[in-house]
Amino acid sequence: MIDFVKLDISYLPYEVIKGLDLLEFKSQVNLHTGEVGWPEEAEFNELVFACYKKKSYLSGSLHKFLNSIEGRGAQNYDDFSLSMLSRSVQYLEDKFGIDPSKTKIVRLEFGINIASEKCPTLFIDENVISHRKIKTPNIDSDYNKKGRYIQHKMSQCYVKIYDKGRQYGELKNILRIEVGTKKAQYTQKLGLFTLSDIWKKDKLLTLGIELLKRFDKFLIVDHFDEQALPQYWLHLKNTQCPSTYLRRWKAFIFKKQSEGQFTLRKSIRKQIEDIWHQLVMN
Repeated sequence: MIDFVKLDISYLPYEVIKGLDLLEFKSQVNLHTGEVGWPEEAEFNELVFACYKKKSYLSGSLHKFLNSIEGRGAQNYDDFSLSMLSRSVQYLEDKFGIDPSKTKIVRLEFGINIASEKCPTLFIDENVISHRKIKTPNIDSDYNKKGRYIQHKMSQCYVKIYDKGRQYGELKNILRIEVGTKKAQYTQKLGLFTLSDIWKKDKLLTLGIELLKRFDKFLIVDHFDEQALPQYWLHLKNTQCPSTYLRRWKAFIFKKQSEGQFTLRKSIRKQIEDIWHQLVMN
């Protein structure tokens, strides 16, 4: 479901934001000139309010925010349903005067947590080959010594698969699949313009379709062999002409399909579809 958001709240006067009782703003001061720098920032339960000279933003994880204020800890490894999302937005409206219909979405992240039988770190190492015909991923091998993740960056968005359980020191296997937007244009293509859009079921169902679309770009096999290694295909791509590379790639996909090597991928895809629908309907 929706997690991180960056929202434009510039319609609220600077004096109104600075005067909110729950917020304590801090500024950076130039020690040489004594001038106060921008932005002025205040933190509140995993949210950051940032005031610049002409703009103001609210950013943070709505998931962590709600869990924090409702006593479940500042974490986002549990489920985050539509009703919970609505409560988080309602709190912003009641306590900070946020008007969802005027609050523009700048960036957001959306995804789901899956309880997996296999350790997600091992799944990433042993089953995830590539994204979109072997584009080199940006991988942090130990995720700050808390498990593994794989990330692919595109011009307007990025997609991540990582070990959410280890990130929080949980014993449970929790696989996180997540899409993040980098530009407002991408979010708007999905029909999301303001904060009031994110609790509409039809908009959220569209996000679910987009999550599946991005997941479908990953090549995930049940078992690795020499040809399944990303290094094999990267070497082939760098040493063979495009037509040869594409022919061998198609033959590899056909072989894996005939061997029934995509059952794990199909299973995870079905879980994404089912979990997302369940979260939207609750």
